[in-house]
Amino acid sequence: MWDRPIADVRAEFDELANLFAAPGPAVSRVENREIPGPHGPIPLRIYWPEASDPAKLLPVFINFHGSGYVVLGLDNYDHVCRSLCQGTECIVVGVDYRKAPENKFPKPTDDSWAATCWVAENCAELGGDSAGGGIAAVVTQRAKAEGGPTLVFQLLVYPVTDTREDTEFYREFADGYLLTADLMR
Repeated sequence: MWDRPIADVRAEFDELANLFAAPGPAVSRVENREIPGPHGPIPLRIYWPEASDPAKLLPVFINFHGSGYVVLGLDNYDHVCRSLCQGTECIVVGVDYRKAPENKFPKPTDDSWAATCWVAENCAELGGDSAGGGIAAVVTQRAKAEGGPTLVFQLLVYPVTDTREDTEFYREFADGYLLTADLMR
C-alpha cells in the first residue's frame, strides 16, 4: 500500500471511509474556517447544535479526527462531528491537522495545540464555554505543562499512546486485522 503515491492511498481511504459513513444528523449551523498556525493555516469545521438557546453558553468539544497521521480529514469525519454536536449539545470544532509523510511530528500536534488555544481564546465568539486519540492526549498534557488553556474533559477514542513495537501485545496482534504492525510502521 505505501509503495504507491500518497495521493492514491488517501483517495482509496477516502472512498473506503465514505462507503461506511452515513450522513450525520442535522445541526443548526456548520462553518468552515482557517486559523493561523505555527506551520501555516489550519482548517477547522465548526458545528452548532440545533435548538440551542443563543443566550446560553455551550461547552466546546474539539475533535481531532482519526487518520493514522496520514489519511482522512474533515469530510470523512463530518458525520461523527454532527453526531457529537447533537448528541452532546456541544459546539464541535473539527481540526484538520497536517498529515505525514509531508508533515512529520510534531507538526500535527502543533496544529492541534494551536487550534485548542484558538478555541479557548475565541469561545465567546463561538457562543461556547471552554472544554476540550493520540493528539488529544498530547494536547491535554501540553495544556497541563504549559499552564492552560483549562480543559475539563478528555475523551480518547482508541488512541495510539505507546508506539513501542517490542511489546507482547504488539506482536500478538501484528497480523490478521485491518491495521497491521507493518501498516503502523
